[in-house]
Amino acid sequence: MPYATVEKKVSGYPSNLFFILLIFGIVFSLISIANHYLFRTYALDLGVYNHALYSLSNFREPRFTLGLEGYDISFWGTHFSPITIIYTPFYFLFGSYTLLIIQIVAILLGGVGIYQYSIGKLNSPKMSLLILICFFSTWGIYSALSFDFHNNVIGAMLIPWFVYFLKKKKVSVSLLLFLLIISCQENVALWMVFIMVGFITNELFSKNYLNDLKSLYFHLFLMVVSIAYFLIVILILMPHFNQQTPQFFRYSLLGNSFTEIVASIVKYPGYAIKLIFTSSASTEIGHGIKAEFNIMVLLAGGIFLLYKPHYLIMLIPVYIQKMLSNDPVLWGIDFHYSIEFVPIISLCLIDSLASLDLNRKVLKGVLIIVMISTCASNIKTMLTRNSSWYQKTNTIFWQNGHYSSGLDLEKVYGTIKLIPEKVAVSASSPLIPHLCNREKIYQFPVVKDAEYIAIFKGSRGVYPIDSERLKEDIESFRKDSEYIIVQENEDIILIKRKNL
Repeated sequence: MPYATVEKKVSGYPSNLFFILLIFGIVFSLISIANHYLFRTYALDLGVYNHALYSLSNFREPRFTLGLEGYDISFWGTHFSPITIIYTPFYFLFGSYTLLIIQIVAILLGGVGIYQYSIGKLNSPKMSLLILICFFSTWGIYSALSFDFHNNVIGAMLIPWFVYFLKKKKVSVSLLLFLLIISCQENVALWMVFIMVGFITNELFSKNYLNDLKSLYFHLFLMVVSIAYFLIVILILMPHFNQQTPQFFRYSLLGNSFTEIVASIVKYPGYAIKLIFTSSASTEIGHGIKAEFNIMVLLAGGIFLLYKPHYLIMLIPVYIQKMLSNDPVLWGIDFHYSIEFVPIISLCLIDSLASLDLNRKVLKGVLIIVMISTCASNIKTMLTRNSSWYQKTNTIFWQNGHYSSGLDLEKVYGTIKLIPEKVAVSASSPLIPHLCNREKIYQFPVVKDAEYIAIFKGSRGVYPIDSERLKEDIESFRKDSEYIIVQENEDIILIKRKNL
């Protein structure tokens, strides 16, 4: 039965849907908003995006000044994310929380897209609600929310709606969503190439193009535009804005440029596939991380990727970006490096259930098993995981430790309020997302022409230096006649340059 015909049998949204959205909306806020309030968001990357948002809202070119090398380069040379411009009106309403709120809303709306797609495929509100719970319970969402804001999350949450409207043959809406998705980030544009390849492959295999060549041409057009956009951005625009091209160092095992990396993958496909499952790290730090990730994919419903391999095609660039890197931080289930798997696995699950020749009770039983597996594996890896970088307090929203900062928050907020707006500032990483309403801001120990320096004195303010270096730097400011201590307490010290 055609997709649109099935969907017409079920109209409207059940009250249970709004209840699920409310519950998960609260959970997501308890993770993300609480982390920001408690100074568990950082210069990289919420600080970078908040600073860009401030600049754009004031009609200035956004600059990236938060690198540890002290470079001052265009924001567009770090991640090419034109969609950030659209967020600017909300900055005047929500300030430094703007992007976190947008990210939460995007995830909730992505879930509604999954529900809507499921209704059209399964004609069952109850099963669609179970799939929605699976979607909201997948580890990738919690890992992303526990670590700042990233535009690839926004892109990933637009995918369910994009696929939904493609299936319904709504050309104008599909095109609008397509443009929004590729504008999220340069690597999202590459992902869209493979999404279209996977989509077209399935439509060809299903013979859906036999009497609908217009759809085939439209889908091919989107694929070609994705390729062209990605190549223009990665080979022309980003090098123009940033001569350093810093992201390629993560793939030095394969090459030092985009073309070298692609050539290595094509020339040595066996080695590339091997890297998906094995560690390339010379130390123990990366061992077991890839295995944990692959197991989590299977437990969250990824086993169905083998049944619907066109969805596996859609994940090829994501696997390459994660697993072929020589940076172990990318390999596992931490941070935002898994979010692309969330919508693809859910869409694959829906299509698989819709095509299985089983009665409705058996299908519900399969779905319940997947839901339990997804929830249980997510909770387990929240409590403990194979990662040296994982911070439990950033994620485990049901424990008291998540809501304890270890800081005298009243004093900390009182101290940073003493910093005038618009003056140049150097600050500890967790302070920067709160201080981006200015033209110049640096991540300490980069100082440059900063008029004010705000430093967390404890372990929270150490990165990217060590504790001894931090103490030495603070002591040097005390002794330097060019600086005065504006305010100091057990958590934070605020320093001002006398003459600049």
